[in-house]
Amino acid sequence: IKCGKFLKESCRKEDIISRWGGDEFAILLPKTADQVAIDLITRIQECCRNNDNDRDNITLSLSLGASTKTDIKKDINSILKEAEENMYKNKFLTTANISNNIIDSLQIALWEKSHESKDDLDRVKKLALKLGRELKLPEGELDKLGILSAIHDIGKVAVLENILEKKVNLSEKDWKILKRHSEIGYSIAKSSNKLAPVAEAIMAHHEWWNGNGYPYNLKGEEIPIISRIFAVVDAYDAMLNDRPFKKAISKDKAIEELKKLSEIQFDPCVVNFFIKVIS
Repeated sequence: IKCGKFLKESCRKEDIISRWGGDEFAILLPKTADQVAIDLITRIQECCRNNDNDRDNITLSLSLGASTKTDIKKDINSILKEAEENMYKNKFLTTANISNNIIDSLQIALWEKSHESKDDLDRVKKLALKLGRELKLPEGELDKLGILSAIHDIGKVAVLENILEKKVNLSEKDWKILKRHSEIGYSIAKSSNKLAPVAEAIMAHHEWWNGNGYPYNLKGEEIPIISRIFAVVDAYDAMLNDRPFKKAISKDKAIEELKKLSEIQFDPCVVNFFIKVIS
């Protein structure tokens, strides 16, 4: 509906807009030169950008292509085929950017519906990278750790806001819904060339060292190292800062809690190094 509205706003009165397949449109531009068609494509793209005020903050993106009939003998079907080929060329060239823009939009949407802010994520990221360097992670893994710290909960965009904001214990049904965010996050990350390298780590960031985590009960070193690092840092930061459902505790108490959960929830080696980092 939104797509059709933008096309109508961008086109001239004499242009004919029609549905072409499930998610495609075809626009017939009578007596129109190449440059005018290109200008229309630019106008449609600008209309999408300028009207991107959806309440869910999800960016609308369109792939567009055009072809002009300059020979009266040329068949209309060949013109449509050329336009479609040009559209797919443009789609191929812009897919990576579109995908990454959508990820950014999802991240903004998540900040708006959860208790975490960009400052919270930046704080955790900084501490996670400090621990990663202490553990002598290679640069490539440090890069992935930074990305994981920023978008680990991206799957929560698919979780209802009233579940995320509950201050009492979740029902079994709500808990099952919430736990799916790791797998949803994995699927979102796999769709982006930028995030695909951390997809497995996103799915594993709630796994426990003893195998009692979710979603796949991974244990020990089956869990990616960056997920194990992030789990410790995130838990520590959560304990030190007020949350809607829990008050902050002191640094000493947080360290005691990490020690208590070492070899249960957390990698004992990571916990030991982390305590050195923050002491």
